[in-house]
Amino acid sequence: MLEEKKLKNRFKIGDHVYIVECGLYAKEVVIVGIAGGFYQICFNDRQIW
Repeated sequence: MLEEKKLKNRFKIGDHVYIVECGLYAKEVVIVGIAGGFYQICFNDRQIW
């Protein structure tokens, strides 16, 4: 439970983060909301290689 609480507030609204899919490429996203313990994100058009 302590570990879960520590990770809960790891990011905040407006943070730019990267999502790596299958270790092949990363997509930059912006956190636009946090609701019910889930992050709401907005994808950028840029693709990082």
